[in-house]
Amino acid sequence: MPVYLQYLYFVLVIFLLYRRIKDGIGFQKYSSTKLWAKITLFSVACILTIAISFTKPLSLVGDLAGIIVGFGMMYFATMNIRFQRRKNGLYYRTNILVEVTVLLIFFARFLFRFHALYQAIGDAQSIENMENKLLSLNDPYTGGAVLVLCSYYISYFWVVLKKGKRN
Repeated sequence: MPVYLQYLYFVLVIFLLYRRIKDGIGFQKYSSTKLWAKITLFSVACILTIAISFTKPLSLVGDLAGIIVGFGMMYFATMNIRFQRRKNGLYYRTNILVEVTVLLIFFARFLFRFHALYQAIGDAQSIENMENKLLSLNDPYTGGAVLVLCSYYISYFWVVLKKGKRN
């Protein structure tokens, strides 16, 4: 992948992180269609991450840990869901501390992985050397961080859907 595409990817992830934090502050309009779309999107990411991990049993341990942490974060976040009925519909507010923590886990791992990959490519003097350095980056933490994010949002949005129907 050309270097400029890596930087573009990095900027895209930062932008998405900014949008997610911005959306997490304050009340958000309740829309079951948008919530189901988000659940579907995160479910696809979750399935792809687990499918990739089946070739490496150690990664499955990291994935399981990520799912457990994501569900635990969801439990704390759902204790503080607030709904508010307004003239133009129902709104909900998330727990900003849990939201930021989940995003920071993912973002910190992404930054570490991006930096390590950049160093491995930059330090490699031959193709074989680069392949060895890239293989050394193979660990269960990245999949676990992705699954913290995915399992949190899948379960959190599902709870918002259920509680929103009652309000």
